Amino acid sequence: MIINGIQNFNNPKIMLLKIKAFPFFGSAPDRKSDVLSALEDKTSDRDTFSYSTTNFLSLPHNKIIEQIKKSVTNPNNFLGKGREAYVYKIQQTPYCVRILHGSTNKIKGQLSFDISDEEKVNHVIAKFQGGITIMPCFEGYPPYILPGLKSRYKIQQSEIDEILDNMPVSAFQKFFRQICTANKNNMGFDCSWNNVILNSKDKTITAIDFYKMNEEFPDVFKPLRLCYASLTYLKADAEHKKNCAGKLLLAALEELKPGIEPCCSVNEFDFSGFIHLVYRDKNMKPNRYTALLLNTLNDIEVLKIKNIYNQDDLKISNELNGKIKVAAALIRQSMLPEMGDFLHIIDDSTFLNEV
Repeated sequence: MIINGIQNFNNPKIMLLKIKAFPFFGSAPDRKSDVLSALEDKTSDRDTFSYSTTNFLSLPHNKIIEQIKKSVTNPNNFLGKGREAYVYKIQQTPYCVRILHGSTNKIKGQLSFDISDEEKVNHVIAKFQGGITIMPCFEGYPPYILPGLKSRYKIQQSEIDEILDNMPVSAFQKFFRQICTANKNNMGFDCSWNNVILNSKDKTITAIDFYKMNEEFPDVFKPLRLCYASLTYLKADAEHKKNCAGKLLLAALEELKPGIEPCCSVNEFDFSGFIHLVYRDKNMKPNRYTALLLNTLNDIEVLKIKNIYNQDDLKISNELNGKIKVAAALIRQSMLPEMGDFLHIIDDSTFLNEV
């Protein structure tokens, strides 16, 4: 299994972006020759800098290298070892550095901010030649802690579930759009639990691992299913799963409002397939609103296609807007009952954003 999020050994809330593969979690490497040789440069130890008021990435080239060298020689900064790279926290900065195994060449040239679309999707913000990239470190937790990693976290699974339950619909929408934007750049999302970071402070859900798809045989893209699979787990209780599914559906509806260009094609929303996936779980029981919700969502897909090709047709826009209100009310009623009874206010044009 590809696992891309790993906490700092001293600070379990620091999560790493983009370690390509973790078949195991090792200790800091005994041999640092590959790492250090990759960082060889004519730097001076005479000067010191404080990064509390200085943007690290705007420092002179040799100072950036010097700080990276100091970081990789300190075992406390070691974040993980994967099949492709070592990853270290760059001390006194909000960044980490990823150094490919066997990267024995000296760093060539200056720090480059010429980042490809593929690299941007994977959160790379700067790079040197020779397989060395710099990325931000995010605070947070994966939606599900794998059994072998429980001892590394100072938090219970129930607490993580609560973090996700308390996320606003806007967080789900940004997460949904992130997956869709990656797909437009021919990058597929690896929907492992540990490829998502939940940040309770910033109220964000962030995907951290994408792979380049085969252009001749691209993946079948169903973003609602991908998001749901990465946020829920088999043993989660039904209420937690319904909360996640409901907020994902509300997020998707925001993309289908009249006049809005959706972040993926209308058929890729695949509401019918998503609803059937959710209720395929034996613990998830359809209720008296489920059939009506499914029919309404299917109507919305048809109306949105008409709206795209007839943007000036007010009749289509009004009908689409009305269906979205009804669907949102049904979602809240059947999946998010803690939000109250919404069926009596489906004529209120403002309630869709009230979460």
